Formats: sequence, C-alpha cells, structure tokens
Amino acid sequence: MDPLAPLPVVADWNRAARRWSELGFAAARAGVEARASLAIDDRLWPVTEAAGWGHAFFCPDHVEPLEFEPRRPVDHRCSVDGRRWSGEDFDGGWVVTLNGRIMGGLRAAALMWRLGGDRSRLDWARSVILRYAEIYRDLSPSGRWLGKGKVTGQSLEEAVWAITIVTVIDQLRTDFTPEELQTIRTGLIEPLADHLISQRLDKIHNIECWHLAAIAMLGVVLDDDAMVELAVDGPTGLAVQFDHGIRADGWWVEGSAHYHYYMVTALLHTVRALRDRRPDLAGRDDLRQMLLTPLTMLRPDLSLPAYNDGWHWITLPAGLGEYVNHYEIAHALWDEPVFARVISRLVAGGLERRGEDALLHGPDLVSAGKGPLAPFRDLHPDSGWAVQADADRFLVMKFGPHGGGHGHPDKLQLDLWAHGERLAPDFGSPNYTSPLQGPWYRHTLSHNTLLVGDRSQPRGYGRLLSHESGHSTDAEVFWPAEMPVEPWLSEPDISEPGPYDQVRLRRTVLWHDEYFIDVSRVIGATEPATWAFHHRGERVAGPQRIPYTFDNPDQTWSVLTDVTRHEAATDWSIEWQVNGVHSTFWANDPVATDVIEARVPGAPPADLANTVLRRADTSDPLWVTVVDIWVDQPHVTGVEVTRGEQVVVEVSCGDRTDRWKLDIGEGIVGIDRVSS
Repeated sequence: MDPLAPLPVVADWNRAARRWSELGFAAARAGVEARASLAIDDRLWPVTEAAGWGHAFFCPDHVEPLEFEPRRPVDHRCSVDGRRWSGEDFDGGWVVTLNGRIMGGLRAAALMWRLGGDRSRLDWARSVILRYAEIYRDLSPSGRWLGKGKVTGQSLEEAVWAITIVTVIDQLRTDFTPEELQTIRTGLIEPLADHLISQRLDKIHNIECWHLAAIAMLGVVLDDDAMVELAVDGPTGLAVQFDHGIRADGWWVEGSAHYHYYMVTALLHTVRALRDRRPDLAGRDDLRQMLLTPLTMLRPDLSLPAYNDGWHWITLPAGLGEYVNHYEIAHALWDEPVFARVISRLVAGGLERRGEDALLHGPDLVSAGKGPLAPFRDLHPDSGWAVQADADRFLVMKFGPHGGGHGHPDKLQLDLWAHGERLAPDFGSPNYTSPLQGPWYRHTLSHNTLLVGDRSQPRGYGRLLSHESGHSTDAEVFWPAEMPVEPWLSEPDISEPGPYDQVRLRRTVLWHDEYFIDVSRVIGATEPATWAFHHRGERVAGPQRIPYTFDNPDQTWSVLTDVTRHEAATDWSIEWQVNGVHSTFWANDPVATDVIEARVPGAPPADLANTVLRRADTSDPLWVTVVDIWVDQPHVTGVEVTRGEQVVVEVSCGDRTDRWKLDIGEGIVGIDRVSS
C-alpha cells in the first residue's frame, strides 16, 4: 500500500507537455520559470521561526507590499520611499512571505520537471518538501488572528498552504522513494491534518470553507474516509457551507466580489480533490453558478465594483482577469463553453495566460466562440444590488444585507462608472493593516451615501421598494429594534443605533438616457444629516470656496484634507473630469445646508478623490441632484427645482425640458415625467 494515495487526475498532462513548447503558451511558461527562479536562485529555504500574518508585510504609509529580501533582514524596506520598517509584525510577515515564495517556487519547479525535464528544479523541490516534513510537527502554532497557523500565522493561510503543497507532492509522487513518502506522511501530512481539524470554526464562514477544502484534500491523500466525511457532511461541513453561504442570486454572502472569488477558489479545490469520491459536489448547480453569477453584472470593460472588503483591482479595466485562473480550472471540471469565452475575451483585451492552470487545465481558445458571457442582470435582490445601465454608463445602488465581518456600513451607496472610467467608485478596502482601514474605509463617510451625525450607519436592514430597469430604483434602510439574524458569519455587530434610532434613509434614482436624478432623504433624524459623495479626477468648475475647519474632528473626519466650504446657496453645480470623461452635478439643497469640499484617500489610498459633503441641519432633509455624464459636450443646460407638496425637477437639455413631478410622503411615492 502506498503511503500516500493519489489525487484524482484532472490535468491533461500530455496536452500540457505540448503546450510547454507552443508559442501561444510562451507567457505561461515564462511565468512558471520566473516563479521558480525567484525561489531557487535566491536559495530560499524553510525556517523554523514563528510566522506572522501575511497582511502585515505592507508599508503602513503607502499600503504597498514591502520589498522581500531573501537573506533574513533586521528591517524591511518600503518600495515607494525606501523607509525601513522593523518589529515583530513585519518579521512575522516576512516569514509568511518567505514560505509563500517557496510555495510558488515549488509549484513552478514541479511543472518545469514534469513538462520540461529540468532535473535541477526537481532536486530543489524534493529537498524543500523533505525539509518541511522534517520540521513541521515541531513548529509552534502562531498568530493572533482568527485561527492559528504553523508555517503561516493564521489557520486560513495554513489551509491555503496545505492545499498547494499537497498538490505539489501529488505531482511529484513518483520522484520520492516509498520511505520518503512515509516520512512526508508522518512528518507533514498527518500533523498538518491534525492541526487544521483543530482549527475549525464550526460556523458558516469563508475561512471555514478553506479549512474544510484542505481537510478534504488531506483526507484523500491519507485515504481517510472519516476525514472526507467530516469535511463534506459534518454539522458545518462543505455541504452546509454551500447551502447557507451561497445566496439565491448566486453570490457568496459576504457581498464582495473579492471574497466571492476567494471562496470559489476553495470550492474548485474541493470539487477537484473529491471528483472521484464525491461527484455529487460537481453536480451541484449552485457551485457552477458561482462562476457564472459575476459575469451577469460585468461592466462593459469587464470590471466589477469593489463592495465591502474588496480590493480595487477588480474595478479596473479587465479587472475580471485577476480571476482568469478560476475559469481555466472550471473549464476542466465542467466543460462549460462560457468559461472558455471568458478567457478568450480577456486574452483579446491583452491579458496574457501566465498561470500554471492555463497549461494544465485551460481550454483551447480556437473553438471558444464569440457568444455572450452571460445574460445581464440589473437586479441581484438577495445580495442587494440594483443596476441602472446603458452602453456607456453603469450605476449600482447597494441596499442589501450587511456582509458580516467583511461588510461595510454603506446602505444606499451609489457606485458610478461611465465611458470606461471609474468616476465615483466604492473604495473597497486597502490592506487590512492600513491605519486607514477602520477609521476611513470602514466608515460610512468614505462611501457615496447618507449618514446622521458624525457616526457610521449601524448594521442596517435595507430593502428595495421598486426597481424598473432603464427607469428608476427606489430603496430605503432603517434600524429596527431587533435586527434579522444572519445564520452564518461570526462577527456580531454590537453597536447601538445612536443617532440612527427611529431613522429611515430613502434614496431614489430616476434614470434618463442623457442624465439621471438622485433624490435622497433622511427621515426622523434628530442630528444633522450628510449627503456624501466622492469623485475621482480633477475639479474643473464649481462654486467659490472659503477655507473651513471642523470642530474637534475625530480620527475619521481628520482624514479629510484641503477642506473648504461653499458660500451659502441652495442651488449650485460642480464639474469633475477623469481622463476626458466629465461629470456635472446640478444640486438643490434644503435650507440650512453647509456644502463642504475636501480631498480624501481613494482606491488605492494614493489615488485621492474629491469629496462633497452636503450637511443639512434641518428636519427630514431632502437633496436633489441631477447628474450629467458627458465626453464631447454636456447634455444638461439647466436645472430648476421647486419644493412644495410635490418636488418638481425641470431639466433643460437644449431646446427640450423634462419635468419630473415627485409626490413626497414618508418617501417618494409617485413619479410623473413630461417633456416639452
């Protein structure tokens, strides 16, 4: 009996060997060779000192990864300004980065041996794996975050590491003697499995999905049916994770494209490892739909908003390309034609297929076809995203569930994209160790929405009141005495409603093919309320401003720089420009409104944004904004707003005037539009 059982064969190794020398996969081969060189040429070697948190190996000032120096440094250099950082957190982050570099080298070395016959890469990989088998059992668990690791500083990262090293060991099984495989089993695989089993959270969580995916794979190579059953069918096993963690509209419950794809990574590893033992997993339609769902909300440049704790790169042109390897693997598992079309579209836009998965799993793109990626969906009701869009503009209102520990307090936020540019994006999150993460990026003030007083929105309950594609979206958020309980993520929100007690926020977007109208209202507040908006680029025109200073600003409000205030006026307009795309905002404010402009950290933090805060010290304030997005010349030439029992918004577009009549009760309850 072999000490380690094989994983199911998913890769077509003969095809991969042919691709190794094909011109069309030269970028993938070059990427593999580069990753091997990063580890082997620098003679990287496992260490026994305690690991830290991967997120800690970043410059706190610039939120950029610190430079990795192979020979153990006493401090760590910022790649932006050269400053050296020292301390336990940075040292622990260096250890995690070291092991990550080694792991990247192991994956690459295994392929260079199997596909190209490079014996020197095999010799290094064998020696490193045997070294881990020698030291792993005696490594001390470390890390102060959720779950502990041994090679890493968190059980989540340990699970990711476990899946990768088990995959590499499986690829090199025939290059170890039976005695060496036994050493790997007893010195590495068994204690690794024991450690991860001890770190389970026993709740629905993306981290638990990674724990269970790793345990399932370890169970396969250990030929341990009980371990596989624990991972899949346990009380909070993968089957339960999928049942409760995948919303009915196909998104993962944390409301973030980043964490959606992150969880999908664990899902793909699970389906692949259990292909023979549990083929029912691959047959679950909700798992396949998790790869299709993001395609239904893609913007024309193949990007997505970075809601909640999400990284800004998904918002950049072809941001979906960050996850191209998901579709390479998924094609091998499901042979879904649209997965090949996704890769083909990204490659046509200039993306190079640089990953190992392109060589091992990816489709031949000659037959990919040019059909649509997925039918567009303007409403994702369970996750709480409503879209108004046309060929050049893409506006999302967020109204749905909080998102657990990775959620942001941003109900009724707007994310605006147009003509290929992020104009007013959700900033998402920088690195978690950034000093701006808590006071700024996780505060309501950093989002394009409404807030009461100086405090963030508590975890609220948003609901969609109406939505008609190409016409209007109407939603509200309120704070009931007892919040609906999410049966999954662990991080409870214990904040009190404070100034939001008995308050309702209401937002309505009226969509026109030349502009849109934003009508926002705060109902029942006893403290001043603020309409906040953050726009990228440069300010082209706007009202005269005078310097302004906040009274006793806290850690959040002190983030704002270059703060100014408009002279008092209820009607005003402002224009911004981002790479030739112009936004003109025509505003009508309630009486007793201070309009404040400032500069704030964006996404990434160095990309400063222009902030407008319309701060109203009046009961039930209602703000009206007409937004004209244009390239060559503006569509809107004038706006007039009349307030009374009805709010009448007259929008002039050259020789035509559109008149919108809005009946106002507890919110906007009627819309009537005529043109003349």
